[in-house]
Amino acid sequence: MTFPTGPMNHVASRLLLTLSCLCASVAAAPQDATWRIDPVAGATTTVVVVAYARGFDHDPPACRGLARVLVDARLAAANLAVPATRSGAQVYGDLALAFGEVAPGDAARFAAELLGDASPLPDAELERLLARAALAADDAAWLYPGQVLATRLRAAMSKGGVAAAPAGDAAALHAATTALVRAELRAPVAARGTVFGAAVTGPLPALPAMAWPAPGPAPDFAAGPVTLPSAVHERLDGPYVGAAFAVPDGLDPAVVAVAMEIAKVRAARRLPLRGSEAAARAPTVGWAWRDGASLVVFCRRGRLGDGAAARRELAELLTDLRSRPPTAAELAAAAQALAGETAAPAALARGGVGDLVGRALAVVLARHRGLATVQWRDIAAAPVAAALAQLLVDERSAWAELVPVARREPPRR
Repeated sequence: MTFPTGPMNHVASRLLLTLSCLCASVAAAPQDATWRIDPVAGATTTVVVVAYARGFDHDPPACRGLARVLVDARLAAANLAVPATRSGAQVYGDLALAFGEVAPGDAARFAAELLGDASPLPDAELERLLARAALAADDAAWLYPGQVLATRLRAAMSKGGVAAAPAGDAAALHAATTALVRAELRAPVAARGTVFGAAVTGPLPALPAMAWPAPGPAPDFAAGPVTLPSAVHERLDGPYVGAAFAVPDGLDPAVVAVAMEIAKVRAARRLPLRGSEAAARAPTVGWAWRDGASLVVFCRRGRLGDGAAARRELAELLTDLRSRPPTAAELAAAAQALAGETAAPAALARGGVGDLVGRALAVVLARHRGLATVQWRDIAAAPVAAALAQLLVDERSAWAELVPVARREPPRR
C-alpha cells in the first residue's frame, strides 16, 4: 500500500497506517491467541502438536482406555489427509497428545484434521484401533512385569476409579462399539495447539472455544503399608519386586522432579540392571515429570529363587534416599539434566535443531506441567531432602512381588 505525501496529507497517512496496523492485528489475533507458535532457527519442517483435555482419568468407568482410541483416530484421520514424516500419540491420566512432522505448507490441514471428529475413517479402521488399544491394555495388565506390578500396586493403594489398570480395561475395549467411539469423537473437548519449527504457511484452524479445565482432585490413596501376596507370572526367569509410594498433595512438582532425578542416579549406581528390565518395562525408578503421575513405583529384578534379596536391595535404596541429603554434585547434575529436557525453543538456536519432534513434545509437556520456566539450579538441597522424606513414607506405600512358575527338578539318576 502507498500513502500520499506532503504536509496536508501527513495526518491522513498516519491514520491510514494506524488503521492498517489495527486490521493486521485483528486478522492475526485468533491465530496468535489460540495457537502457540515456536519458531526454530534452521528447521525446514513443522511439528504440529495438539493436546486434548481427555486422558485415561476422563474415561467412563465402564470403558477405561477409550482416550487412546480417540486420539489414535484423530491422528489416523490427519495422516490420511496429509501423511506425516513422523507422527504419534501419547496418553496420560490428565491429557492426550497427537503430533506430526509435516511440510510447513501442510501444517494447517494436518492441524484441522487433528481437531476434527475423524469422520473420514471407516468403521473397520475404528475397530482396528479398538482392538489395538485392548491389546495394549491387556499387555499392561498381564504381560510386562513392570506394568503388572504397577497395576497391582495402584489397585492396592487406590480408592474409586483410579484403581483401574493404567492403560485401560481390555475387556471393556473389546466390547466397545464404533458407534460409541464416533459419539465420543463428536463430543466437544478443550484443546491446545502448538506449531514448532519452520514457519507455517496459511492460517491455522480455530481451536475449540472451550477453556482448558482446572486440574481435577488428586487420587484418593488408602493408608498403608500394604503387602500383597506373591503372584505367579508365567513368563519370568526370576522374581520382580515392586514398591509404590503416593506423592503427597502440595509438593512442588519441580522439587519432586529433582528428587526423582537424584533417585534415578543413585539407583543406577547401587542397583545395576540385570539385563531384562527394559524389556519388562520395569525401570528401577518408575516416575517421570512428563507423566505427572501420583505414584512413584520402584522395581527390582531379583535372582532366580531369591525375591527376598531384591526386596532388601530396594529397601536399602529407599533408606539411602530418606537419610542421605542430596549433594551439591547431585543437585547440579539433576539441574543440568532437567534444564536440557525442558529447554525453551530459543535454546535450540545454540545447540542445533536436533530431534524436532522430541523437543516439541518436551516443550508442550513442560508448559502443561508448569515446569517450563523453572530455574533448576536454584532448587536447594533442603526442599529436595524434605520432599523425599515426605514421599517415601511407609504409611503411604505398597509392596508386591511377581515370581516365576515353579519348575520341577529333573529326577536324579
